[in-house]
Amino acid sequence: MNTHDLFSKPTRPQECAILIAPPLDVNSFEKDVEMAAASIPARDARGDYAFRMVKALPEPDVRKAWDKDGQVVASLCRELISDARSVGVKVYEEASQERLIQVTNERISVVVLVAHWRGSRVCDTDIRLSELWNALTAIQTSSDPFEQRIFNHLQSIVSNTEEIPRASEIADAISAIICMEAGYPPPTPDDDDSFMDAPPRASAIGRVRDRVDKLFPDFLVPGNCLEFRDGYHKASAVADMFPPNWSGVVELAVCHSLYLAEVIKSGRDDRRILTNELAKQPERCIPELCETFLRLSSGDQNYIKLRLEVFAAYSQALSSNYKRRSYMLSKNVHKALERVTTSSSKDFGSRGGVSLSKDFKTIQSNSQSFFYVAAVMCVLIFVLVIYLILKNQNNVTYLTAIYAIGGASLAGLVTLMIKIGKAYVESSVILIIIFNLPKDDVLPALKALRSDKDKPTDTQKSQKQ
Repeated sequence: MNTHDLFSKPTRPQECAILIAPPLDVNSFEKDVEMAAASIPARDARGDYAFRMVKALPEPDVRKAWDKDGQVVASLCRELISDARSVGVKVYEEASQERLIQVTNERISVVVLVAHWRGSRVCDTDIRLSELWNALTAIQTSSDPFEQRIFNHLQSIVSNTEEIPRASEIADAISAIICMEAGYPPPTPDDDDSFMDAPPRASAIGRVRDRVDKLFPDFLVPGNCLEFRDGYHKASAVADMFPPNWSGVVELAVCHSLYLAEVIKSGRDDRRILTNELAKQPERCIPELCETFLRLSSGDQNYIKLRLEVFAAYSQALSSNYKRRSYMLSKNVHKALERVTTSSSKDFGSRGGVSLSKDFKTIQSNSQSFFYVAAVMCVLIFVLVIYLILKNQNNVTYLTAIYAIGGASLAGLVTLMIKIGKAYVESSVILIIIFNLPKDDVLPALKALRSDKDKPTDTQKSQKQ
């Protein structure tokens, strides 16, 4: 199939295949969590998708994680399975290396992978402490500069303690080493996956993680991988599952899949990879796939063109809905945003967001103080009303006036507290944006937040995929 055919040749549903990797029932979900937490050989590990959902809860609970997130994605996947099979698409619920090889050796021109991308950060459950000394011995005498630096870092951790270091200490150290080797600062302790925030950083760190994983196949559970039901697979291994002469379309319903897309494409003009740079939203992506395959069965349509049409239609619908429900910022927050978003990117960059951050810290501080004052006034009015009621129990006219004045005062103060709380939350969110986004991304993000009083906030009409 040449490049022209990819965009023009009609696609039949029978030429399409979908491989689904997430667990579709609670038992499979629980098994994956067990596999991720168990001290099984590093090469046999899996379950990062489910395990992350459990870890994201304030108090880890497998059943709650399934009910909150796992079941939602599983239900969407089952809808996709039903819709796709009804029009003749081949659907495989247990995505694996063997299954993908089988599919790509058949007459399939469109392959859709619904799966989880495991990031590059090293977790404590990735460490196999029983293999620590073997891992160090394997690279101790290496002449490779990269391997020498890795050995020196790990050796310094081991030599600084009389006992074997905890898995969490080694994991944090290796994550820091990977970042430094890639030319980036180490992640903060409370940042679960800072590696994935920006595609260039994710790609650079991912390539270093691949080198580290190759050094320690038994000591370290691999990262920077695609998770199938049979385990984790590096991008290069996934690309090898496609025959050298295979051409067609691969859609990656996978978070942070730009690096995987580049490896699968391998510079081939006769391979088209549909992907996205950042996190994939199953609540949008999977219904779009359902719509695409249902419409594909209605006539001679090309998959890529149809898929882009569906994506654009969903984007437009979301944009229209957003505009109808436009969120109005608090007055002070709106004014502070207006001052900076009307300036040029150059001016904003030269200040580095410092002036703006001071504005919002002031709003945040004032909001907190005003909130406390209003709360104290509510308590005082309430106490005063109770006192006056008890003192004038037999005077009906006086009691009516007390109820009216006290009720109106409390209602006004509660309304004011809600507005103050709103300004506090908005300023907190904007401060998070200022201090955590890359400098070049801060101004566009703030412009997207700003909402003029007479018209709703403009929003992007399309989302890069």
